[in-house]
Amino acid sequence: MTTTERGTAGMTGRQRFVLVLLLTAGFTLAVDFSVLTVALPAIGADVGFALGNLQWIATAFALCAAGCTLLFGRVADLLGRRRVFLAGMTLLGVASLAGGLAVSPAMLLAARAAQGLATAAVTPAALALLTTSFPEGPLRERALGLNGSLMAAGFTAGAILGGVLTDLLSWRWAFFLNVPVAAFVLLAAPRVLDEHRPDRRAKADLPGALTVTLGLLAVVYAATTAGARSWGDPRVLLSLAAGVVLLGLF
Repeated sequence: MTTTERGTAGMTGRQRFVLVLLLTAGFTLAVDFSVLTVALPAIGADVGFALGNLQWIATAFALCAAGCTLLFGRVADLLGRRRVFLAGMTLLGVASLAGGLAVSPAMLLAARAAQGLATAAVTPAALALLTTSFPEGPLRERALGLNGSLMAAGFTAGAILGGVLTDLLSWRWAFFLNVPVAAFVLLAAPRVLDEHRPDRRAKADLPGALTVTLGLLAVVYAATTAGARSWGDPRVLLSLAAGVVLLGLF
């Protein structure tokens, strides 16, 4: 019996399908984080990126994904987890199609930023749906364990898959492969996922959402920019200081 089979033992057919659906979405997002790393030189040559600006292909994704996750988690609590999950997967499909068809640096960066926003929307919503779809106890523990394992595997698989696709086909397929995955999830999810909202409608904490989101954006920007410049660069220090202040206010 495989690890996956042991993990799904005791689940109903519907629960297994929900698990496959959510794990597919999570694994795809994890792959997206690193899938273009190996392909950066080819992307630069095809789209016209200067060598010094290639890091922004990864940075645009990381900024939006890391900086906006808490914000979208709050939005999912307010508007409904399934609704935000589906909206995020729709954005992922559209952004991936645009990225695969990109003919300019601006178009590619916009697509990567949109993929990052999709990741920020889908990740907390999918985790919430996973916990509410399984009762507390062994079934939920198995589901969360499988989710964590596949997410970790996705980060490693992304770099390998990106290299294979670039060698055999084109780096554009790293984007295009997301389109059928998003379509599958969007077609299947409304049939098996129930909407879950808090019994009491919480108020939107706009100041808190703005400070934590902008603070995380500033810290992630500082960390990614330091890789291309240095930790002593004034831009990095200013961004890091702004992030600390904003997170302190939060």
